[in-house]
Amino acid sequence: MLRALDSFTGVGTKPFRGRIEVMGLTVPSDVEWKASIGEMTKFRLRQFKPSVHEAIRQHFRAGDVKSIKVNFSFDYIPVRAYLGVLRIAYLIMFQEFGYHYILSPAANVIREMLVGFANPPPEIDRMTIEIREANPLPEEPWQLYSVEGGVAVMIVITLTADTKRRYAAFMPSPALPADQVLSVICGAAQNAVSKQKSA
Repeated sequence: MLRALDSFTGVGTKPFRGRIEVMGLTVPSDVEWKASIGEMTKFRLRQFKPSVHEAIRQHFRAGDVKSIKVNFSFDYIPVRAYLGVLRIAYLIMFQEFGYHYILSPAANVIREMLVGFANPPPEIDRMTIEIREANPLPEEPWQLYSVEGGVAVMIVITLTADTKRRYAAFMPSPALPADQVLSVICGAAQNAVSKQKSA
């Protein structure tokens, strides 16, 4: 996810894998996306049928090409990426607070989500957010904040690919009843998003 976001914003080093279509001819390619920073996007054709490569070259030489269709993949599954951030936060809570925390009914809700990663709850995309601006910057590699009057903890995690990005994941207080965990965490995340937009 990090590498894909870096590449899409034009600062990444990993090209997208995709396909380009020229005059009805489709060929797999690597796409160095630079449009977002006003630079030239480059396409590198991957090994394919030599006859198709040659036909595309002929069309370019003849000046026939009026447009190019491009499809590429971000090459990650968003739900799995969000679960990955939550897993990091869960392990941080274990490191900071030990078995007292992870054996609590509230933490069990998170653990069940991580174990059942193939069927995450629909709220999963509302439980982590990217922090685009923070002043002062959180400590690295993570920093914990008590939120929502102490019933939740916001963990700001610094992750590094080509650039650094900060994600906030929300964990329940061990005293929070299990049946309130998802609503409290989603509410905490929503409040953080609202504050970020108004900042």
